[in-house]
Amino acid sequence: LPEDIKLGLYECPAPYKRLVNPRILQWCVDTGRFAYMKDTCCDIDLIRERLDVLRGSDFLLFNANCQTLLASMRAGAAGYCGILGNFHPQLYRWLCDNYETQPEKADRVQALLGSLGSTEGGLPYPLSAKYHMCLEGIPTENIARNRDSAELTEYMKDCTRQLKLLTDTAAAQLGI
Repeated sequence: LPEDIKLGLYECPAPYKRLVNPRILQWCVDTGRFAYMKDTCCDIDLIRERLDVLRGSDFLLFNANCQTLLASMRAGAAGYCGILGNFHPQLYRWLCDNYETQPEKADRVQALLGSLGSTEGGLPYPLSAKYHMCLEGIPTENIARNRDSAELTEYMKDCTRQLKLLTDTAAAQLGI
């Protein structure tokens, strides 16, 4: 690749958890070629260690774990890059934009996001995200490269509708 093309890292969360070790992360920083990484470690202490390695560079860390998001941003992470951003992007956007100026409200939004994060493993992603887009008025097909369309059952659709209702209600109550 040409030298002026910036690269990014995405840790493999599944099916085999493969995390970037500190030596590789430092190598990435030293090359000057990397712009960001999508962190999937789900460990705030490890995120802080990684941010120490990245400090002073142009290399950004985006957290894919909503439960540790606010703590990671307060430690220096650049923001969120996880699958639940498909379901309630307005909440992540608000948190990223306002966590420093409205810390008490940010704590409440974080508590909501952390709780909503427990739904991540139970929904047949990305089928559930595609269905959610339909609920938002953006038509999509019930087709995914990695899931059988039959996994999006009426039960899963109902769970996705409830997630949307909860998100919309909370966002309205929080004034987001």
